[in-house]
Formats: sequence, structure tokens, C-alpha cells
Amino acid sequence: MSDKSPGKQLTKGKLAPSPRADGKLEMKMSMYGSSQLVDPYNVNQGVSNYTYAAGTSPIDNARVKSDQVNSGTNIPVTSNVKSWNAYASPFDSRSINSLNTETSAWETAAGSSKRLPNVSATDTLTDRLAKLDIKLDGLMVNTGKGSDDAGTDYSGSTTGTVGAVGANRFARVVNYFDTSALDTNNEGALLQDKKVVAASRLSLSPLYRIAATAGAINLSSDRTNTLPNLTTTNNQYVYYSRNTTLPTNGSVPILPAPLFYTQGTIPSPSVSMTDNSLTVYTSQLAGGKTVSASGKWADDYANADSISAKDSVTGNTATVASGLSASSGKDFSVKLSSGAVSGALNLGTGSTLVGTHTITNTITQPSVKLANGQTINTGKTGTGVFTVNVIDDSNLADVSITKSAVSGGSLMTTLPVKNATSTVAGETVTLRSDITNRGTQLDSPVIQSNLSSALTYKGSLSVMVNGSPVTATASVANNVLSIKLPSALKAQDHVIVQYQVQVTNLLATTGVTLTDQLMNGPTLSGRSNSVTLLPIMSGALSLVQVPGPLNFDSHEVPTAGDVFDNEATTNTLAVSDGQTTSNGWKVSASMTPFAGNGTQFSSAALSYESSASLVWATNTNTLLAQQTGSNTGYWHKDYPNIKLQFSAGTYEISDYKSTITYTLATNMNPN
Repeated sequence: MSDKSPGKQLTKGKLAPSPRADGKLEMKMSMYGSSQLVDPYNVNQGVSNYTYAAGTSPIDNARVKSDQVNSGTNIPVTSNVKSWNAYASPFDSRSINSLNTETSAWETAAGSSKRLPNVSATDTLTDRLAKLDIKLDGLMVNTGKGSDDAGTDYSGSTTGTVGAVGANRFARVVNYFDTSALDTNNEGALLQDKKVVAASRLSLSPLYRIAATAGAINLSSDRTNTLPNLTTTNNQYVYYSRNTTLPTNGSVPILPAPLFYTQGTIPSPSVSMTDNSLTVYTSQLAGGKTVSASGKWADDYANADSISAKDSVTGNTATVASGLSASSGKDFSVKLSSGAVSGALNLGTGSTLVGTHTITNTITQPSVKLANGQTINTGKTGTGVFTVNVIDDSNLADVSITKSAVSGGSLMTTLPVKNATSTVAGETVTLRSDITNRGTQLDSPVIQSNLSSALTYKGSLSVMVNGSPVTATASVANNVLSIKLPSALKAQDHVIVQYQVQVTNLLATTGVTLTDQLMNGPTLSGRSNSVTLLPIMSGALSLVQVPGPLNFDSHEVPTAGDVFDNEATTNTLAVSDGQTTSNGWKVSASMTPFAGNGTQFSSAALSYESSASLVWATNTNTLLAQQTGSNTGYWHKDYPNIKLQFSAGTYEISDYKSTITYTLATNMNPN
């Protein structure tokens, strides 16, 4: 008998497999006459009631003559014990999920040599391992959960439908001998390419068990397991046993094997807000108006999920979304109101409304429906918290506030900045606020700014009141920066506040908008303009701003050498450089001829800084600025003295216009 399995694991220490059609083991015996023996002690001596010394009995000395070995009489003896002739060989019948990753030539069955991986590193029939992905594979279920006792394969679909995996998905049973055709001895042939037992001949019992030790099975002590929970470990297994039907209509046991399996958990759903803090004014909520806060939810197994919001101050709740499925859109919004408004979260009225509200969003996963109709009630939830700072703006003071970002000595209201990554913080930005109190005294002045979840206060705080430095204090709560001035802000006082923030979380593509609120205790006294910090997109190179439109006003007909000043104030050239290589860049300008009333001239040029580099009205590119290093980030430069100068030419009275084209080019880094 040939056993090709490693270490003869199929037969070693086990009852030999039966090649017979009836599953029994047949043993053969040869009988010899005394004349065929060389034993000097034989039964023909007529000795009776004789006690032989050890090793001298006739049976001990019944040696067959060498020329008679093949001349004995064969007497077949068949045991009444049925052996096995098929063995369980766990195999994934749904290989599209790549569980069949290993091959074993000795175990080629029905033309396939693929098999499941093993718990141990050796190639073995036992300790087979299936790692189930609940989303793709479904949940391993016990017998009786399918439409038949074996647990039908409810594998779900490749598109991510949750399904129930019946044990028979892995229930391959292989014939050790081919008993479909028998020889003259009523035996089947030993196959190199083994056959899979036909389902009609198979009676398989997959028993769910937990091994006391991973990889070790003791059926007398390992307890049975019903439906596996959602946090199974690698010592859970399905133990395959029972019988196969023989051609003679009898049955023989299957040599059993365990299938160890692991399966992940169904993750809890989650909700998150676009911004973790929000500033809302009472005027925005007046008269039944609402303000919306946007967020996102995630649940690959959503099946009629719902999202609710609860206010920490009033205890009020509101349903934000319901009936969510895995194919639903992932965006949601929380509507905020003052008083009862349909579909909105009521933050209260009067003094209850003003102040900080903590809003808790909860997404509830009521159930997960499997492909076979079974529903698992997980009861899992996910929560997300954000704060809403409601400010009373019903009685603003006579205050002016101008907010700016400081870059290269210039005050900007839009500033591209280097974004944060998962491992590195982004750019540090200096912000400035100019405040003038034109009205009555403010006794408890505090400057507030919502930094959002993307920015962190970095310090470097300086405060000047009427040109003199004062000591102010800064604190951050719920992403809101509060700068408390040390004393009252009297009428006509002028305050300059400067500090730094850093981009520590990824900015949205639309950037983050910052606004100052000047509070007098709990009352809003004034609001500033807004400053927007835009992310410099990785790999991108773009012109953010160019000088113009330029205006040189009205003048008498010029002569050679005349110079006209630019009257417009938009004179900044700005470049956003997010290149990841050391390319550098250059900006050039060209200008079309001046044209008006059918006449035109080209005998004029723009001087941006000096006459050393002029942009003539002839469509010729002239270099204005360049950078040769990498990782420039945001670059800008002001040109406050742009002039139009004339050379010799003929000019007629008219309104003349010319078009300036600015060109940004990369790959300027010198070799």
C-alpha cells in the first residue's frame, strides 16, 4: 500500500484504509503440511500432554522449507471490522476570495492541487485554516442555520454583501481508493489523482468545537460550540466526521479532519464632522432659521441605520438621518435651530441658547441581515462629538476689526500654506488683528477665533494698545482661541494683536476661513472680515495672484521719455509651489500693443521695478521673477511702483487698452 502523504499522515497510527467495495479489511493466510516443514518437532510424533520448553513448541519451530514457501494453500480471512476508504480534506469551494493559496501535489483531487493553508508550517491534513473576511465571505454559521442540516453555503456576493457561510463550503471528502471499478479481488485501485466523493454518497457532520489548545483536538474534553460569536479566535474549528456510502450500499467511516477558522468582527459604524467646532450667531437662528453642520458616516454593513443628535445643554434630540444602507450617500448634516423647527436640533432660547453646546451624534446599527435572511442584532453604535458656540449679536458696539495673515511683510486675506501630512505638521502662519473701538468702553474685552480642527495655536502672542505693549493671556477650548485683554477697551483705543497658528491636520481643498469676534463678556461687540488659508496642493504649481488690472489714468498725448504712474493698488504677484521635485519656476509677462479707436502703438513698456527689465507692448515674454530651489511653498512679491514709460512714437488721442499675459513655467532649476 502506497501512502504519498508527508510522514504517511493518512495511514500512520491509523487503521489501514480498505480497498474493498464492502469497506472491510481482508487478511490472507497460507497453510502448510508437516512434510513442507523443517521443524524437528512436529505433530506426527504422537506426543501428547507434553510440556515444551520455551521456544521449542511445534508452532515456534514450524519453519517452511525454502522450496515450499510458494506452495502453501491460501486461505482468505475477512474481518468483520469496517475501515475507512475516504478522508475529509477541507477545501474552499469558493476560491474567488483567495483562500486556496497553497498547493500540494500529493493531494491532487479531481485535477486540482489547491488546498487551504495550515495552522502549522508543515504540510498536513489536520490544522487546516480558513481566514474569513466577514464582508466578502460572510459569517460562519452552525448547522441548522441554512436550509439543510449540513448548513448550506450562503456565501453572499463578491460585491460585499454580508452572507452566512455554511460549513459545507469547505467540506471536501476524498476517496483514498477508487472503488467505482473493482478488480478480481473485489478491490479498488490506489489513485495518484484522487477522486472527490460524490455528494450523493456523502453523509457529513460538521461539528463546531473549540479546542482547549489551538491546533490540538481532544474530542473528549473540547466543548461544542453553537453559533460562533463575532470575536472568534484561531482555536475554533469545524470537525468533519460521519460516513460515506459504499457501492454495496453499506457505509464506512470517513477519516475525519478539522478546519480551524478565524473571522473578523463586524466593525462599529462611525460618524465624524467636517469641523469639530462651529460658531453661530443668534441672528442666524432667528425667525425659525437654521444653521447646518456637515458630517460623514461610515458603515459597510448599514441596514436601516439611523443617526441622531443630542444637545448637552437642553437635552434635546433630533433624528438626523434614518434608513441608511451601505449604498446610501455618506454625507449628512445636522440642522441647528432656536426653538422647535421641524427636522432641526433645538438649542433652546434666550440665555439657554447663548453659550457652548456639545452635540453628540450617534449612529446606530440595529442589525446585519445575512444573505440567507438571518438577521444578527449587533446593537453597535458609533459616536461623534462637536461643539457649537452660540454668540448673541443683537447689540453690536461701534468697533472696527481688520484681520490679516502676515506673509513677507504683507497683509493678506487669502494665503496658500503648506498642508499637514499624516506624519508632518504643516506651515506656521502669523495672524494679525487691528481693532479700533469707536464707541463706548468695553469692560471685559476678549478676542475669539475659531481655529477649526485643522489649526493649532502656536503662541508668539504680542498685543499693542495705543502703541504700547500689554500682557494678554491666550487659551484654547473646543478649538476656539480666546485672547483676553488685561484691561478695559476705552473709546478710541487702538489694539494690534499678533500670534501664530500651525496647520496640524489636513486642510480641506476649500481651505479654512478665520474670523475674529470681539466679546465684551458674553456679548458680541464686533466681527472682523475673514482670512482664508488655502492648502498648497502637492505636485501643483499655480499662479495665485498677478498685478492688475493696471490703471494709468488720463494724460495729455505723451512724448518720448514720459512716464505715467499706476493708480491701481492690486500689485501683488503670488505663486503656489507644491512641486515634489527640485524644478523651481519662473514667471514671465508679455503685453499686446495698445489699441483704441482703430489706432494702436507699441512704443511703450511697463516697468515693474526698474528700467532694467521692461515689458514692451510687443507680445515678447520678459522675465519678472524666478525661484531655482525646491519646496518653495507660497511665494509673493509686491510691485508698488509699476510705471508706463514711452519711447519715440506717434500717439493719437484715444482711450487705449492692452492685455498683459503672465506665464508660469517650471523646470528652471539649473543643472
